[in-house]
Amino acid sequence: MTMHGEQMWEERVRELEKRISQLRTGRRILMNLLEINAQNQMRQIARLQRENHELKKRNRRYVSRILLLQGMHTLEGSSTDE
Repeated sequence: MTMHGEQMWEERVRELEKRISQLRTGRRILMNLLEINAQNQMRQIARLQRENHELKKRNRRYVSRILLLQGMHTLEGSSTDE
C-alpha cells in the first residue's frame, strides 16, 4: 500500500471516529430529553390524579346536599298535606 493510500485510510478512520463521537453525543442528549419528558409526564399524571380526586370529593358533597335538600323538601310537603 502506498503512503498516499495509507493517509487516505487514516483520514477516513478519523472521520468515522469523529462521526461516532457525534452520534454518541446525540444519543446522550436524546436519552436526557426522554428522561425529562418521562418525569414531566409522571408529574402531570400525579397532578391530574389529585385533581380528579378533589373533583370526585366535591361532587359527592354536592350530591349529598342535593339529596338532603330534596329530603327536606319532601318532609315539608308531607307536613303541609296533613
